Amino acid sequence: MILNEAFGEYKDALQEDWGTGFKLLLKQDQYSTRQYLRERMGYDFFSIQWMETVNTSSGLFDQAFSESVIDSLPSTYGSRDLELHPSQKDAIRCLHYDDSAKVAIKFKYPWWIKDCGIRSGGVASTDLPLRTCVYPSYNLKDSDGDTAVLLCSYTWSQDATRIGSLIKPDSPSGEEELLQLMFDDLAKPHENNFEGLSLPEIRSRIANTYITHHAWSYSHDPRTAGAFALFGPDQFKNLYPYLSRPAADSKFHIVGEASSAHHAWVVGSV
Repeated sequence: MILNEAFGEYKDALQEDWGTGFKLLLKQDQYSTRQYLRERMGYDFFSIQWMETVNTSSGLFDQAFSESVIDSLPSTYGSRDLELHPSQKDAIRCLHYDDSAKVAIKFKYPWWIKDCGIRSGGVASTDLPLRTCVYPSYNLKDSDGDTAVLLCSYTWSQDATRIGSLIKPDSPSGEEELLQLMFDDLAKPHENNFEGLSLPEIRSRIANTYITHHAWSYSHDPRTAGAFALFGPDQFKNLYPYLSRPAADSKFHIVGEASSAHHAWVVGSV
């Protein structure tokens, strides 16, 4: 690759000894990648544009040259000695992981039981942003005056991306917009369950029973970067068999929900 001409010296030094290599790399830290390729390597504007297009995302050659060198290491550093089959590398790179988000609210009492008469566990679906509300079964024998938690919103895919945009890393702090959306979207599907109350009155009653909440977006989680695998066409046939194939003389195994046929279920992660 053309970029190896620019990155190679520094990548080799980093892999040989990180401390020494990093000091060498910092001597070029004043350059952006674009500047380095132009001023030190002699490439023209259009060649650099092409290299950025085929190697990374738009605008990333404007970051520090040292950052680009370090960012290029994962593709060659760490997995180089595993002797992965090309289809294993392809599977790790491209198998689709879907998004999911959850919003749970703790209420002063289970209004869906006491006020709406919903006395069994289950789900309610709607075309509103919350999409799916999950009624618990753990508290069916509790007093109607006990506090209770409702999974107000359980979303997947694009629905989760939209809800996730309102979820903060330190939930519940800073999520007033999300909370108001939940109150709106809980009131409308239960409008027929609250006899004699208008929609604003239903919303107010639900909001007044709020104690606290917690929301989670799996795409925001650095340990998962998504919720569960959902393969595209031909991926089960052509890539899935390689996920269960050991590498590095049987010392390296790919494990987890993606390497199971049971995607999006707990059994798939066992």
